[in-house]
Amino acid sequence: MKQSSCLGTAFQSCQKVPLGPSMYQSRVLPQDLINTLPEACIAEIFRHLENCKDRESCASVCWRWADILVSQRPDFWSPFSVHQAVHRCLHLSDVDDAKLVAAVVGIHSRDVVTDLDLRNGPREAVFAGAPQLTDSAICFVTTACRNLKSVCLVNCLSLTNKAAWIIASNCPALENLMILQSSISDGDLSQVAKQCRNLKSLRIERSLSITEASLRALVQDAKRLESLALGSCPQIREGAILSLLINQPYLDKLELKCMMAGESHWIGARQSSAPIGIFACFASSLVSSW
Repeated sequence: MKQSSCLGTAFQSCQKVPLGPSMYQSRVLPQDLINTLPEACIAEIFRHLENCKDRESCASVCWRWADILVSQRPDFWSPFSVHQAVHRCLHLSDVDDAKLVAAVVGIHSRDVVTDLDLRNGPREAVFAGAPQLTDSAICFVTTACRNLKSVCLVNCLSLTNKAAWIIASNCPALENLMILQSSISDGDLSQVAKQCRNLKSLRIERSLSITEASLRALVQDAKRLESLALGSCPQIREGAILSLLINQPYLDKLELKCMMAGESHWIGARQSSAPIGIFACFASSLVSSW
């Protein structure tokens, strides 16, 4: 089935309509007669698709079809339907909206998915008309897979700062978050710290927007944080890092990469038997040597 422009390039011809708790794009075209049918009728048509690949193709047509497909319970489908095997991990590379939506719809038991890993190339082009991974797709996957514990986004340049808010709202069980090359800001990271109370591991790289305010939010709300990695975040200074070490009791590992002039890569680990002050002084000596 040919993929519609609704998950591709012609977002300008779409209008937003409320479908469930979120806002999605849905086609409103002069000859789009099938979308004049009630959702229950369209779902009944989809129910007779026995091959999961056909359902994935339908999900790539427009956001309305994707929403209808993903909202059906497993027992809705024909007993002859073929589903993908159950996997706890959803890992995709060179990903855009259509590819992610199709993968989510093809998963039979989305409740067991705990690991989401989406990666694009280091120089992935973002220009008008090119297929992209957008905030809408992040909302779609995190709404469908409600038990995510690990989220990794690498070089997803077309995502806005809203993506972090979506993850914070839809992933209350989140334990590990990695965001490389993004527009995440202090407010976004603060929301993650507030709403994801089980957050244990955080890695942020190549973010020009986050400041020391993000570390203060982690100290205040991310009480279970055990591992923190920061890379190429130039607005965060050593004083804020030392304050985090002193005030974060569970933090066992801190990794700094290209944070300040003359510094390339440093990893520190708190010894379980060592007081917090010793580790902080040890880190301070390294910071002063940079």
